[in-house]
Amino acid sequence: MNDFFVYGAQYFRPPNPSRSLHRFHLQNIREKLGFNTVKLFVQWNACHPLPETLDFEELEEIVAICEELGLNVLLQTVLENAPYWMEREFPDARYVNARGQAQELSGNANTPTGGHPGLCFDHPAVREYGTAFLRACGEFGRRYPCVIGYDCWNEPHIEPVWNDNFWADLGDKLFCYCASSTRKFRDWVRNRYGTLEAVNRSWARYFTEWEDLRPPFRCGTYSDWLDWYRFWFDNQKEQQAWRYATLEEVDPDRFVMSHAGGVPPFLPRVEAGIDNYSLAEPVDIWGCSFAPRFQNWRTSECAGVLDITRSCAKDKPFWVSEMAGGSGHYSGLSRCPLPRPQDIRTWNWLAVASGAKGVMYWCYLSEITTGEAPGFGLVKFDGSLTPRAKEAASVGKLLHKYSRIFKDYQPQPHVAILFDPDNSNLVFAQEGNDLFGSETHIGWYWAVWNADLQARYLRFSDLADVPEKVLIAPACQIVTEQVAVHLRRYVEEGGTLIVENHFGLFSKHGMQQTPVPPFGLAEVCGLEEDESESTLDSEKPFLFNPLGEPYSQAVHRCPTVHMTEPVEADFRARTFVTSLLLTTARSIGECLGHCLAAHNRFGQGEIYYFGTCLGRAMFHRDEGAGNIIGAILSQKIKPKVRGENLRPRLIDAGREALLCVFNHSGSESYTESIAIPDKFSRAFNIHTEKRIAVKDGTVKVTVNCEDVVVLCLRKEIK
Repeated sequence: MNDFFVYGAQYFRPPNPSRSLHRFHLQNIREKLGFNTVKLFVQWNACHPLPETLDFEELEEIVAICEELGLNVLLQTVLENAPYWMEREFPDARYVNARGQAQELSGNANTPTGGHPGLCFDHPAVREYGTAFLRACGEFGRRYPCVIGYDCWNEPHIEPVWNDNFWADLGDKLFCYCASSTRKFRDWVRNRYGTLEAVNRSWARYFTEWEDLRPPFRCGTYSDWLDWYRFWFDNQKEQQAWRYATLEEVDPDRFVMSHAGGVPPFLPRVEAGIDNYSLAEPVDIWGCSFAPRFQNWRTSECAGVLDITRSCAKDKPFWVSEMAGGSGHYSGLSRCPLPRPQDIRTWNWLAVASGAKGVMYWCYLSEITTGEAPGFGLVKFDGSLTPRAKEAASVGKLLHKYSRIFKDYQPQPHVAILFDPDNSNLVFAQEGNDLFGSETHIGWYWAVWNADLQARYLRFSDLADVPEKVLIAPACQIVTEQVAVHLRRYVEEGGTLIVENHFGLFSKHGMQQTPVPPFGLAEVCGLEEDESESTLDSEKPFLFNPLGEPYSQAVHRCPTVHMTEPVEADFRARTFVTSLLLTTARSIGECLGHCLAAHNRFGQGEIYYFGTCLGRAMFHRDEGAGNIIGAILSQKIKPKVRGENLRPRLIDAGREALLCVFNHSGSESYTESIAIPDKFSRAFNIHTEKRIAVKDGTVKVTVNCEDVVVLCLRKEIK
C-alpha cells in the first residue's frame, strides 16, 4: 500500500450501476480515467435478505472483473441499512429520538435499497448479527488478491441524526433514547462518577435512585448534555473498535480504515456524536468526505478540513475518501454548482500538499434514484466523460508521475489550534447547535492560511506536548485545572498563546468559574475578565422591535476595536464585548474606553488576550482582525515559501520539490514572484512542461482565480 498513491472512485451502491453494464463501466474507469482503485458498498440488507441467506453474487462478479482489469478494490461495509427480518424479530432495537419516537426502517436519499437508519448497536442482538455479517464480509474479501482493504464505517455518526424529512426539527434529530442506549448511558455515568452523590454534585440534581437518571431531552441545562455527548463519543469509538477488530481478526493481511462525513469544527456536527479524534484511533487509515462546492467552502476552509483530518489521523495515513465528483443535492430540485476542472485540480493538489496518501471520488457514475439523482457522478449516466472527469484523469497521470516526490511527504505544522469537543458540546447545550464554534474556528484558520502556514489541531489530552511556537485557543469556554497546568508550562517555556474572551468561563461540568481565566491563568495572562456585553451581528433587538430599530447603545452594535499593537488596525467586535481588568498585562486595544485586547509576558513566553470573539470577526472577513493575527504569526514563524495574494505550499523531497501555488480569489488572477529555497536552480510547470526561469532565487507564477499551478523544482546537476 505504501508503494502507490490510491486514486479512484466509489463505484457500486445498489442498484447503481446496472448489473449488465459492470464490465463496460469498470473498463471505462481503468482505461479512460486511468484510476487504480474502486470502492464497492457491501450493504447489509442487500447481502443478507433472509436470516439463513448471504448473497455476495453480484459483488463476486464485480471483483472478478476488477481482478482481470488490474483494479484494486476497497470494500465499504455498510451496517446502516439493516435487514427487515431483523426489525421484525427485534422491534425494540429501533433507534428512538428525543420525542420518544421509534424509527422504522425505510428508504433514504443515501440508502435507496431501504433498511435505513439501521438498528441500534447498543442492542445485544444487533451487535451479534452485525458481528456475523462483518465476519462474512472479511471471509469474502480475503479470497481476492485485488481487495486491498476495508472501510469499516462510512461517515461514522449516530446514523438517524441526519434526518432527511422535510418536517424534521431538532427533536426528530437527537438520538438514541432507546432502552438499550439509556441503560448503557446510565452504566457509563455510574463508571464515570462512582456514586449517585457525585452525580448530584456535578449535575446539581437530587437523584435518589439510578433509575432516576435519564438522557437529557430538554434544553436549558449543561452538565447532563456535556456527559450525554461524552458518552456518545466513547460509544462511537467503541463501535469503531468493534468493527475494526472483527474484520482484522478474519483478514489480518489487509488494512481497515474509516472516514468522516462531518469534519468539526469546519462543519457543525456535535449532535451527530462525531469526535473524529477518537473515531480515528482504532483504524489503520483515516479519511474524510470532501464536497467544497456543496458546503460553499473556499480554499482556506478546504485546507483547514484537510489539516484537521491529518491531525486526527496523527501518525497514520489519511485519505480524501469522498471527493465530490459532481453536484450535490440540497433537495430533489436544488443542487450545488458542478465542480469545474480547476476545482478538481485545486482539490487534488491541496490534498497532496496537506499530506493525503489517497483520493477517492464520490462517485464515478451519477446516481440513478433518490434525492441524490442525478448528481455526484464524475461521468454522465452513459459513461461518457465530462470536462471534470477528463481533468480527474489528467490529474491522476500527474500524481502517478510525481508520486516519488510526495510519497513520503509529511507536512510540518507551524501553528497549534486547540479544538476540544467538550467546547462544542457546551455550545450545543447553549444554542441547540455548534455553529458559533464552527464560525470562530473558520475565522482563525483564515488567518493561518493567509500566513502560508499549516496547523495541527489538538484536544485537551494533547496539551502535554506542543512543539509549535504558537498555540491558538478559539472559543474555549471550558478550561480544566489540568489544561491550565499545561498552558502555564507552554507559555513559561517560550510559547505564544492567543485566546479569546470567556476563556475558561465554565468548568467541565458546565458550571461558571471565577476568576476568568481560572486556575492560575489570570496570573499567566496578567488580567481578569470583567462582565460581558452582547453584541449582535444584526445590531438590532430581536424581541418587541416592530420597526426594526437598532440598539441605542453602541456597545450592542458591533463597535470598533482600535489596536495599537502588534500593528495599528481596527476591527469590529463580535458576539461579546468583555472589558479586561489588567494586572501585569499591557493594553494593546481599546473599545468605547475599555481595554479589549492585552499582551502579557510570562516566563519565556507571551499571551495575546482578546475581550471579544476575534475568530468571528475574521469569519466575517474583517481585514483589520486578519492583519492583527497575521502580524503576530509573522513575528513568530517564517514559512519556507510566502506569497502576497497567492498561497504557495512546498513539498520538498531533497533534490527536487513540488511548489503548489493556489489562488483562492473568486474573481482575480494574480502574478507573483515567489522566493524558493536556494538549493533549487531549475523549475518547470508540470501541467505544460514549460521551463520557468529562476531569477534571483524566485520564480514568477501566474494563477487564474480559484485555480492552482504546480511547479517542479530541481537542483542543478553537477
